[in-house]
Amino acid sequence: MSTSPPTFDEERAAAYDDKIRRLAPGYDVLHETIANLAATQLADDAHLLVVGAGTGEEIVRLGRTQPGWRFTAVDPSAEMLERSQERVEKEGVGDRVTYVQERVEDLPSEARFDGATSVFVAHFLQDPTVKQQYVRAIARRLRPGSPLVLADLFEGPSAEVFDALVAAWRHGVRRACPTRRSSAPSTESSVRSILWRRMLFLRF
Repeated sequence: MSTSPPTFDEERAAAYDDKIRRLAPGYDVLHETIANLAATQLADDAHLLVVGAGTGEEIVRLGRTQPGWRFTAVDPSAEMLERSQERVEKEGVGDRVTYVQERVEDLPSEARFDGATSVFVAHFLQDPTVKQQYVRAIARRLRPGSPLVLADLFEGPSAEVFDALVAAWRHGVRRACPTRRSSAPSTESSVRSILWRRMLFLRF
C-alpha cells in the first residue's frame, strides 16, 4: 500500500495556488512562520527535503531566508513539479534545488537530510496507519535530531511545540524590524493567543 497522496493532474496543479489560499486564509502566514522556524533550528548549509513540493511555495520562502540552504523537492505529480521548477527558477533559487518525481517512500533509503517539510499533504491520507507510514518514511531519511515540519494538524496553545512557534514568531519580528521599535505584541500570552488564532495547521 502506498503511503503517499494521489498525484495532481494539470488542471488541479494550475488551480492549486488560488484554491489553497481560499481554503486556508493563513497560508502565507504559515509559510513565513515555517521559514522563521527553520532559521532558528538549521545550519546555514542545511539540505532540506520538501515532500509534496507542490508549486514551490516552501522552497521560495525558505530559499529567501537562507542563501546557503539546498533542497530536494519530491512530488509524484509531474505537473506540480513543473510549476514548482518554473516558479523557483523565476525567483533565482533554482540552482539549489534537485527535483525528484517520486513518492517519498521511493527515495533511496540511504538518503539523509538536515530537515524536512510536509505542508498540506498528510490530510490526503485518511487511514491513520497509512499516515503513520508516510511520516515514518520521511523520518527514516532525516539525520538524528533533524526537524520535520508537518503542516496539517492542530495543536493547542499549551502544547510544548508552541514554544517553538513563539520563538519563530519573535525571530520574524526581529527580521522585519531590526532597527526600530516594533508594534508586535510583547507579552508571551498575547503572542500565544495570536498564534492560536492564526496558525491552525502547524505541527512538528
